[in-house]
Amino acid sequence: VETGDLRTDLLAWGRSSLRFATSPVGQAVFRALLVADSDEIIPLARELRETVGGPRAVLERARSRGELRADADVELALST
Repeated sequence: VETGDLRTDLLAWGRSSLRFATSPVGQAVFRALLVADSDEIIPLARELRETVGGPRAVLERARSRGELRADADVELALST
């Protein structure tokens, strides 16, 4: 969801993530990730990040709209 407002976009992403994590499909995905070995997890995790985007994409869009400063440290925000 891209509403044009950083706070609203982050809340929408969080709610969507929570719905997925608590759904039967989401729980099955997490269980599968827990039992897979690391060679299987790395490509899957990369693909999920690229497909879904997550909070990094939300922050990058906000920065490109000028809602965040151009020099905002997105990596720092994601590390906390």
